[in-house]
Amino acid sequence: MSAVFKKFPLSFSPISLSANSLISLCLLFILFFDNGVFWSSLMQISPPGDPANIVLYLAVFAFIFSFLFILVTPFSQRYLLKPVLILLILIAAMSGYYMESFGTVFDKSMIQNIARTDIHESTELLDFQLLIHLVLYAFIPIFFITRVQIKKQAVKKEIKQRFIMLTALLVFSTTVIYAAYKDLTFVFREHRTISFMINPLYPIVSAYKYSRDQLRTKPPYEAVFSDAHQQPVSDKKSVFVLVVGETARAENFQLNGYSRKTNPDLSQKDIVNYSQVSSCGTATAISVPCMFSWLDHDNFSNAHAENSDNILDAFKHAGIEVLWEDNNAGCQGVCNNIPYKSLSHIELKDYCNQDGCFDDILLKNLSETIKKAKGDLLIVLHQQGSHGPAYYRRYPEAFAKFLPECRTSAVQNCSNQEISNAYDNTILYTDHFLSGLIDLLDSIHDTATAMLYISDHGESLGEKGVYLHGLPYFMAPSQQTHVPMIVWMSEPFKQSKAIDESCMKNQSRKPISQDYISHSVLGVMDIVAKKYNPDLDIFASCRGENIAMKHQADK
Repeated sequence: MSAVFKKFPLSFSPISLSANSLISLCLLFILFFDNGVFWSSLMQISPPGDPANIVLYLAVFAFIFSFLFILVTPFSQRYLLKPVLILLILIAAMSGYYMESFGTVFDKSMIQNIARTDIHESTELLDFQLLIHLVLYAFIPIFFITRVQIKKQAVKKEIKQRFIMLTALLVFSTTVIYAAYKDLTFVFREHRTISFMINPLYPIVSAYKYSRDQLRTKPPYEAVFSDAHQQPVSDKKSVFVLVVGETARAENFQLNGYSRKTNPDLSQKDIVNYSQVSSCGTATAISVPCMFSWLDHDNFSNAHAENSDNILDAFKHAGIEVLWEDNNAGCQGVCNNIPYKSLSHIELKDYCNQDGCFDDILLKNLSETIKKAKGDLLIVLHQQGSHGPAYYRRYPEAFAKFLPECRTSAVQNCSNQEISNAYDNTILYTDHFLSGLIDLLDSIHDTATAMLYISDHGESLGEKGVYLHGLPYFMAPSQQTHVPMIVWMSEPFKQSKAIDESCMKNQSRKPISQDYISHSVLGVMDIVAKKYNPDLDIFASCRGENIAMKHQADK
């Protein structure tokens, strides 16, 4: 056996290449092997059967190659080049996998979502297929890069070669781009989203934009709700529970006409179901801060929201107790100024397992918390909900009603039916959770209680090859932006707030958005503030004696 190893040594002789050659080989690998989504999309727009499109392909190829080459060139010093190329290969391999497998687009909001994702969520996106993909598209080329010996050249000679190559690239690129200018303009103007698929160029640009925003000097903090105060219309103690759902899409709710019985419990409750609600974003990192902000979707930015009061601060200014209880990955900065309790990793039999806790953990001590409150109280419950891709981990075994279910985080390998089954089981469990919450609130007789449930965003389950969520809002399908919303109020709450429930039900089919959440919660809890807008309060027009207008006048 030793003789065999001597004959076939396991070591590999180093390869000697110039810096320019190594850069070129790496970029060619990335363009040919990590850009399948981009090239297939381009070929759908401009089919290869047309000879004129060959020039278009050359122009696109030349532009991307030249841009990346120019991007890498400043890092081509001896000790920087290999680490930079290795990082580029890793980014391209990772991005390529999620683009091909889930239809992910790495825009600035997706980079933000990644930056705010905790380790528990991240591990669910790692699977054996990703490992195989990284071996083929990252580890093998990285091994090649480590074995290359970069030729040493005189500085003048290297600069001259670099100048000649860059000039040749620019001349060639300019020529083919000029020849295909009309087609290029059409493709990238009429099909703007195709540029989002250029890997790793678009992810790098998005990461740069996100980092730039994070490093900008922040203006002075805006205490926009410093004037907030309460003008209660009743002496009755009021408790409002705002449930922030996770990844639930409206079209899979039985209450919205879905053919499956995913809401058997809520269907029996006296609730108001809002069927036409749009989210502010397609990812938690955008939607959650947006729905608690005084800014609307069109004017919202995370930078602005992080540097000013939100409605939780308004309650604090008004002297009303606020609490955030979380079974997810955090409050996205919304609860920085109020009491916060994370329940997602508690070890508690019947509620939790090695994958985390089920949402029923949020109800365990809720009744005691409400009874201990001395006055009015706002509680936010942040669900794990239908968080993917490991949908099967979001519900106890007893709720695996729709079978067979997809029992892997690599959902792209499951059939559409298996994915839908697992996802619908999460909605079924959310139905159970919300119904249990209503029963709990209804049992507290000496308090006026109410609940509003709304999901942060929806989810794609493989429609048109797209999975999960996080697509740029303007190109996101309705499955990612059409979210469920439910309101329940106890009789004491409706009476103390002079609310006409039949009026609410009559208005429940009107299109609204998450812009309405902050103003509705402020209004129904009788918080008066300059930033309160009664036009965005779903309860305002259904309150006796036009209380909302009275609040507006009191500001």
